[in-house]
Amino acid sequence: MRYIFTTLLALFCLALQAQIDFPAGTPVVNGYDITYTNPNLNGETLYLCGNYGNQLFVVDSAVVKKGIASFHNKKAVLPCGVYTLSKDPRDHFFSNWKNFITVVLNKSNQVQISQEGSFSYHQAQDLKVTGSEETTLLNRFLYNICNSAAVVDPDSLKPLCEEFCGTMPQSFLSKYVQAQFGWLTEHDARILNCQDAFKDVPYTDFSEPRLLYSPLPLFWMYKNIADCEIHDSDVLIQLTDSLLSRCSNELTRNYFVEQFFKLFDNHDPDQDPVLLHLYDNYDHGWIEEGSERRIERKIQNLRKIIPGAQIPELISHDVDGKAHSTNDITAKYTVLWFWDPDCDHCQEMTPILHQMYQEHAEDWNFEVFAVEVNEDHDRWVAFSDLHQLWDWVNLSTSMGEANIDYIEYFDIVTTPVIFLVNNLQNHTIISRQITLDELRSKLENDN
Repeated sequence: MRYIFTTLLALFCLALQAQIDFPAGTPVVNGYDITYTNPNLNGETLYLCGNYGNQLFVVDSAVVKKGIASFHNKKAVLPCGVYTLSKDPRDHFFSNWKNFITVVLNKSNQVQISQEGSFSYHQAQDLKVTGSEETTLLNRFLYNICNSAAVVDPDSLKPLCEEFCGTMPQSFLSKYVQAQFGWLTEHDARILNCQDAFKDVPYTDFSEPRLLYSPLPLFWMYKNIADCEIHDSDVLIQLTDSLLSRCSNELTRNYFVEQFFKLFDNHDPDQDPVLLHLYDNYDHGWIEEGSERRIERKIQNLRKIIPGAQIPELISHDVDGKAHSTNDITAKYTVLWFWDPDCDHCQEMTPILHQMYQEHAEDWNFEVFAVEVNEDHDRWVAFSDLHQLWDWVNLSTSMGEANIDYIEYFDIVTTPVIFLVNNLQNHTIISRQITLDELRSKLENDN
């Protein structure tokens, strides 16, 4: 069983290593020679781990034999940054940083670390480092935190950070300490939410590229934005710009632009303006080679369907093969209803929309342009017969080719999809991908 576990863990570590592709311009160190000595850890396996933003990768592993674990590879090319020695490569440093030993790889890549006590900063008074002044300073600072009230008291942590950073404010270590602990020293940011984490908090100085290759909570916290249910795109743009304004270094800026783009690329119409903002206002160095045309095409499609954009004339066919156009609709509003009779939500919601249409189409001054997009003719007819849907503009792509590809043009990933269009303003999109309740509210409040 122990052999199976060890084998699986080794495969896991190899998978972690294979994930990382460092961008051009990354500051690197050629080769490493790290020795960790601790007579109390015989038989333990230690892992040398690095970080690329929020990705963890394993550089090497070593079994402690006769009190010594040796990590050695002259040919390896590694990013300069903060690495960790840990007992479990799946752990993240900032979540339990007291049980890690840090190693700073920069110009000096031959580091010797010795310790007589347990593998923990709590008992690291006997931790001795040679070969790397930066590793010595950082481990001494972390030990001071672990053995003071700063562990639980931000007021005690702040002077320790200020003292450490004050002697060398522009150094890599100072910026790392501020990025690692600075948010804890600010009273307003102790309970982190989206606003606190990214707006006007002075701990995000990413002018130093090595921070991208160091374990920092900010690389993980930015994902919290997705859980905050912020529906105001202006607020989201402000939050992203606030962080990106601190990234004067091209590597870190490109990293965060890419991460924010992936975060907001979820077909949420509230977040589409953020994607356009990131694409229009920042360099495109974050786009992977070979993906330029795909990203450009996506942005072009988004410009066509965000609120304020004008839809082109849409033509599709009814059960008799007759073509119908959105330009023929005389009502103030057109509700574009893209649906599929095989879709459970469509089966539930289409009759509800139809009832709304029957009860309020005249007094709310709207018409439904319903298009079945799955080309399932028989189910479309059967469902339409069952629910008597023939009194609105009931069309199907099975009855003839539409004048444009609705699925591609309107970025339809799942059905149903609603677009509300104002015909009196040149067929301008008011809202898209809204719920039936939101549609009811918009139509009712406008009349």
